Amino acid sequence: MNKHTNRMKFNKKIGLVLIAALFLVGCGKIEETIEEVVSSQEVSQVESDVTSSSADNTENETAVDARFVPEFSQVIAEFRNSDVLTLADESYFKVNETFSQTQNNFQLSVENIEVFEVESADESVSSEFNYEDNPGAVVLMEVAITNLTDETIYYPIEGLRMSYQSADMQMHPSSALYPAQSGDLTKILEQNNGEIGPSMTVNGYLIYSFGQEEWEEASALGNVYLTVVPPQSEPDAISGVGASLLGDERILYLPLDEETQEQLSENKQMIPDRLSSEWWGQKTILAQDELNETSEDDDVSVELLRAEISDFEPKDIYEENFQNFNYGQIIVSIEYEVTNNSDYELLPVDGVATLQIGEDSLNSDYVLINDYNGTVIKPGDSYTTIKTFALDKLRYQEVWQGEPFYIAINTPVKSEDEEVLEEEAEEETIEVSDDLIYYFDFTWTPSLVNYINEDLDVVSESEYQTDSESLDESASEEEVEDSSTDEASDDLN
Repeated sequence: MNKHTNRMKFNKKIGLVLIAALFLVGCGKIEETIEEVVSSQEVSQVESDVTSSSADNTENETAVDARFVPEFSQVIAEFRNSDVLTLADESYFKVNETFSQTQNNFQLSVENIEVFEVESADESVSSEFNYEDNPGAVVLMEVAITNLTDETIYYPIEGLRMSYQSADMQMHPSSALYPAQSGDLTKILEQNNGEIGPSMTVNGYLIYSFGQEEWEEASALGNVYLTVVPPQSEPDAISGVGASLLGDERILYLPLDEETQEQLSENKQMIPDRLSSEWWGQKTILAQDELNETSEDDDVSVELLRAEISDFEPKDIYEENFQNFNYGQIIVSIEYEVTNNSDYELLPVDGVATLQIGEDSLNSDYVLINDYNGTVIKPGDSYTTIKTFALDKLRYQEVWQGEPFYIAINTPVKSEDEEVLEEEAEEETIEVSDDLIYYFDFTWTPSLVNYINEDLDVVSESEYQTDSESLDESASEEEVEDSSTDEASDDLN
């Protein structure tokens, strides 16, 4: 009774509001006012009905917020109770280690992985397995995406694809196979156009599926990789309209067996140049130093964060990139942060780093890094980048090993008209050209933990010292023998 009385009072109020609207606003506003009042009435009625229904019938199911992220074990339990999949009794592989890719504006982390081989799948989800007669496997992973900026970004989750080397296709995350009512990262992000607030993290679960043939190939390799796409600064850019200024498309490798997991875990400790992040081969650390040294040029500063030297053995598919290194290659990588307090926009990737070792000078190799030329640092911003050098292994062993490294870094200013800049640079003096570039110098004496011996093998410090002592003893014995031979020759004469 009270409910109907309240509604009658509410309707009377509506009438009074309409009359007031006619009198104060005029006929031109009648339609707009009616729509607003009716809309508010509908909302009030819906809210009232929901409240009443909840009170009268507690047995009704409560809607689950899709943004709620259940425990990993809970998702697996629901996965095993799926109506569309029958999983093998035991999981194929499980990873509790986090694998991340961090760029200047965002970070994507895969925090848990569990792989299940599929015994059977309902025909309704055959498209998720490339329409193969036999399903292969599914990969369930917990993923977190963090906005490292103070602005809202928009992440195109549909672009986060999974594949493996030599694959004919890439797999997109599958909501059709996700078993729980909430926690599907694809749906979480799609509900709000991929929006992630400043310094916020959005997390959830993704599922990728393989047909039988694809799974046999991937499992034989022992790894898969994600193509990590960068976020966009505008929601309408998600579909590919306009270029992203918030990062680059890169690869994140994930293990499918223990051996691969061990190798990828070692890679995580290294500077993420292209050789490490795209896993071009096997690195063995010779020196790895945290430096945190700063050099300044006017209103721009560079902090040299860390540097490393490694012996590198490329995979077969990348050997051609190092065909000029007949004795093998040593890789030197440096990671540094450029802070721009000037009034100009800077181009940190376009700049060149030079490595001076004794009388030899080497330039950084653009092919060996992930960043792209044209990346801009605006006034007041900072940017972390990497430079990588490839050294001849024999020359390193004979001359450069144990020597101090002199590092020179330059960072050019972005010109509003690059063509005009080139013409002016050709016509003007070197002093004018130098005004367009900032220079920074460092000296690094590597703390070697491993060495290259005369056989060009990697050995520990103790092994290297033992080998060196043995060589010194052999050299001394040869000198004694030569001296004895000379004395005997003199006696004969």
